[in-house]
Amino acid sequence: MSNSIKCNKCNHIFKYSETEIKTEIVKGDISRHYFECPGCHFKYTTFYENKPIREKIDEIQRLLKKPTLKQKQADKLKRLRRQVKFMSETLKGIVEDEV
Repeated sequence: MSNSIKCNKCNHIFKYSETEIKTEIVKGDISRHYFECPGCHFKYTTFYENKPIREKIDEIQRLLKKPTLKQKQADKLKRLRRQVKFMSETLKGIVEDEV
């Protein structure tokens, strides 16, 4: 899956795919997932994660591997996804406020 992106910094148009996402350690157990503009190398953050977020993502992956989900499991999957989104956005605010 790829999408066309226009860089906000240099206006370069490029294709993005999930395989091009890179990871760097920001601080402690916090990592930043991002992709770069091939023109100017500006980094676009996709999300931040730490150990609690990774644990929830692992749980999501385990549920997604099941051939079928019972209603309780489907509800848990939705809840976990909301939690990961909220936790990642909160972590982003904390990390980017420190910069």
